[in-house]
Amino acid sequence: MNTQEKLLDNSIDKGESFNFPDALSPPRKVAMLLFNMIPALQVASFIVAIYLLPQTPVINLAIATTLLLLLPPLTSLLVLRLSNIKNKTIIIGSNDYLIWWFLICQQTLFSRLSFLEECIRVIPGLYSLWLRLWGSKIGSLTYWAPGTRILDRSFLNIGDSVVLGLGTRLSPHVIMKDDSGNLMLHLDTITIEGNSVIGGYSLLTAGTRILKGSATRAFTISPPYSIWKDTKRVRSR
Repeated sequence: MNTQEKLLDNSIDKGESFNFPDALSPPRKVAMLLFNMIPALQVASFIVAIYLLPQTPVINLAIATTLLLLLPPLTSLLVLRLSNIKNKTIIIGSNDYLIWWFLICQQTLFSRLSFLEECIRVIPGLYSLWLRLWGSKIGSLTYWAPGTRILDRSFLNIGDSVVLGLGTRLSPHVIMKDDSGNLMLHLDTITIEGNSVIGGYSLLTAGTRILKGSATRAFTISPPYSIWKDTKRVRSR
């Protein structure tokens, strides 16, 4: 079962249909398809920078790697600042949905080639700094265990001295039906307050808040908008 299936399984009654609407306009379909090319363009740019820059191979590799790691987060941060999609419910196929899709496509390469982020984590503090470039708020002394996977890297608010256990999954978005049966994208920041420990292989979803000093169990699955104190879900918004 993949991440999206887990979210739907824990957020919505079983047996419902989750097909995306066919009413998506042709121009928006084309835009989404073009955005899907972003990861391939990132790889192509990396290769071109290595072979076409008039420097030594080592310097070219360093420049290409720097561009690969800086351009996507800075581009995403600029889009976030110019738009107004943070922490809101979004209609599937709307302009805000296309903006979110663009942001996701900027991050797809790092999700598919997870070793890139593992390499960044080798240097203490560098990964937290990199996430701040995406627009997240990350405190000091955050420990990212191996296998930590993040979607929507611009939608995290993590306090000081937080430990994320092995294989933790953070997904600040989830797709659910509203009361009228329409599919909606819920995009909301995941908040982990200071001095908290997230058990290994946990899944935190949109709007989850872990209260200060909590220590959740391994394999915790947090439905959207849940608030946790230690191992207990104290309430949902």
